[in-house]
Amino acid sequence: MIQNGIPPANRINETTNDSQNFQIARFCKDSFIIGAVGRLSHEKAFDHLIEAFERFRKNADNAKLLILGEGRMRESLEEKVCSLELHDKVLMPGYVENAAQLMKHFDIFALSSIKVFRWLPLKPAALSM
Repeated sequence: MIQNGIPPANRINETTNDSQNFQIARFCKDSFIIGAVGRLSHEKAFDHLIEAFERFRKNADNAKLLILGEGRMRESLEEKVCSLELHDKVLMPGYVENAAQLMKHFDIFALSSIKVFRWLPLKPAALSM
């Protein structure tokens, strides 16, 4: 677990004109954000992350999960979110051009991948902090 070193004051302004950024900023406002970035595929293990988040949020009511990315597992992940009644606590806005900028919303960066090549996924996270 890597805590985000960017102070909350640097978070994206909610008045942004980009609708996707606005949706994300609104979702994140006044919440503790666990964030992840990657394609929605089996090896990224976002299903396990959602299950872990469901257990975690029982002790952190203001916690929310933001997953940035797109992929073939979207439908099954959305079904899992609904079955765990997390629809208001989990946001998967899809592919975003500016993932590194949006990572400023993360209080914690979650890396749930079951396959990692030399910590490559951590490089963008480290650079955004």
